[in-house]
Amino acid sequence: MSSIEILAWLKYATFISSAATALILLLRKPLRRWLGAQAAYALWWLLPLALAGSLLPARKLIAAETAPALLAAFTIGSDSALHLSQVSDDSAVFVGLWLGGMLLMLAWLVWQQWRFLCSLGRLRRRDDGLWLAEAQAGLPALMGIFRPRIVLPLDFDVRYDAEEQRLMLLHENAHRQSFDMPGNALAAALRVLFWFNPLLHFAAARFRHDQELACDARVLQQQPQARRRYAGAMLKTHIANVSLPVGCHWGSTHPLKERVMQMQRKLPQKTLRAAGMALAVSLALASGFAAWAMQPATSQLAGSAQNDYSAEIQLAVDGGKAQRFTLNEGYGRGFEVKTDAGDLAFAGQINPVLLGEKLAFRMDGNIQRQGQAGGAPVMLLVEPGKRGSLRTMGEAGALTLSVSVTPRDMQAARDKAQALNGEAAQSRDLLHTVIRRPLPVYPSEALRAGIEGRVRLLVDVNADGTVKDVRVGRSEPAGVFDEAALTAVREMRFTPQGKESSGYIEIAFVQDK
Repeated sequence: MSSIEILAWLKYATFISSAATALILLLRKPLRRWLGAQAAYALWWLLPLALAGSLLPARKLIAAETAPALLAAFTIGSDSALHLSQVSDDSAVFVGLWLGGMLLMLAWLVWQQWRFLCSLGRLRRRDDGLWLAEAQAGLPALMGIFRPRIVLPLDFDVRYDAEEQRLMLLHENAHRQSFDMPGNALAAALRVLFWFNPLLHFAAARFRHDQELACDARVLQQQPQARRRYAGAMLKTHIANVSLPVGCHWGSTHPLKERVMQMQRKLPQKTLRAAGMALAVSLALASGFAAWAMQPATSQLAGSAQNDYSAEIQLAVDGGKAQRFTLNEGYGRGFEVKTDAGDLAFAGQINPVLLGEKLAFRMDGNIQRQGQAGGAPVMLLVEPGKRGSLRTMGEAGALTLSVSVTPRDMQAARDKAQALNGEAAQSRDLLHTVIRRPLPVYPSEALRAGIEGRVRLLVDVNADGTVKDVRVGRSEPAGVFDEAALTAVREMRFTPQGKESSGYIEIAFVQDK
């Protein structure tokens, strides 16, 4: 999985987890009041199931075969060097920062866990299988993920009478039977994964609070006549100021006043509790499905099992918000990505090429509106791990297109590029590949004034690959760059095709920042 793909998933997963957490925080109190504490606690399954949905394979769009592009769009920088519109992809830097933050958050939680364990002093196993600590604060506690053990305070037999001891042990065993320890471990893992999201850290304490209320409800379902004794045992506990990320202990997450008040309320009827659990489970499953369905669809050619590369394409029209598409495709296979509006699409294909000894990827395609080509075919070159972009004008409007390509196998991409180079010398399948591109001279007056612009040219090409005629189709600003663009295109040569043809070419004069 490339850094680009990791960063894309992280952005999407952050959105999904934040939305699921916000929904939980909004519903937990009404659900607890109407259908019981256990239903409110089950509501927290929305979060992991939503994240699981974001990891499922995305929906597939069936791609169509498309012809290669006729002519190319490229950019000229202020240093008069050919510029492939490539910008450095910072995704690897962000992924590195994310991993660094994860390590720091993990170290913080491990330190909290270690500090609590050290505060217990030496542990001694009793004959009944329980463990006795030298400390008193924060105990009894349940510790351990897969084989949790109950740890008692030093004065457990003195502080509580026999009935209170039984109720406190019922409480800890209720945590164990409900698999609350793995749940706490999962919550800690999500805090590490999304260390930068304050909403998850805020929600962690509410999750533990709902966990304790649900545990109390399970105890009272078994012992409905023991409310007073159970509340009295709670009030005898010593609250610990030390946090225990993976464990169930009597710490700051135990708001005793609210828990005692909750005990005074009548438990919901069995049918209401069942309805609450069913509602929580349904919402959790729906969140997972929604997270999967909302993923940007990938494109895959029908019947093709070969995925040579993954690519991310961003498409924006007329200055609007860019829409992202994820491709998993084979070299030379046509694809089509459609915007949500449905009337705008980009159809093209991607092939590896060699620029000298340097590997790059060439994307040829055409912007389409309502199934019709809406402007000049475009060609974009981009290096592996970098992002290339271009801006072009056409009947479809002002188009901003960017792409990043990650090959599945770098050596296989090189081999494919070499094979395509050999075929291009003998075949006419790659129409009008530019083999010589004189660089337009950036007009000195425009360069000094900081003026940028673009010229769209209509080009007629002879059968031998020379330029027959070229004329300005559109120029922005008018007249400033016309002569420089016309001069450069007149000197271009294209791969001979044995017949005359015509097309568009667009040249952008952009000063390197």
